[in-house]
Amino acid sequence: MTLFQNKRGQTFLLLSIIVAVIVVGVFFAGWMYMFNTMTQTLQAVKIDNNIVNFSSAVANTVAPVNNAMSGLNAISMAIILGLIIASFIEAYFVRKHPIMFVVHLFIVAMAVTASIYISNEYEKLMTNGILGSYLTANTALSFIALELPIIVTVVGFVGLILLFAAINRDSDTNRGGI
Repeated sequence: MTLFQNKRGQTFLLLSIIVAVIVVGVFFAGWMYMFNTMTQTLQAVKIDNNIVNFSSAVANTVAPVNNAMSGLNAISMAIILGLIIASFIEAYFVRKHPIMFVVHLFIVAMAVTASIYISNEYEKLMTNGILGSYLTANTALSFIALELPIIVTVVGFVGLILLFAAINRDSDTNRGGI
């Protein structure tokens, strides 16, 4: 059994890029909103106990984690760029019969159409009163989400070229057949 017997991956990775942009963006924005609300609520708690200084404990333990949430922006970009790079690598190593070019071209067209709607919905979410500021703060992911149709088109067509180009990938033929 060879490593590359399942040859449906290029299509799956293109669709997973589209889904990952919206899921990662909304999940991380929701996570940052929830943690920020929790931190503010805990800091606002007033306790009349002289033994425990609750607001100081929150400031020393929970607030630094809240400040570190900006690292989720870099994590979201790493996930999306990793999927794009994996799509290119997988397209290079998998061989397809040339007749499948039309099928893959149709799938890329469908993915571009779906990405238009997802990009528009992401733009609507950016104007949302609750998550909008968190989505806007993640500028790199917002750029990718708003330019998703262009990015999916580029990734899809570069993937098609890598998938169907007659690039010699055999180790014997790369050495002159020796």
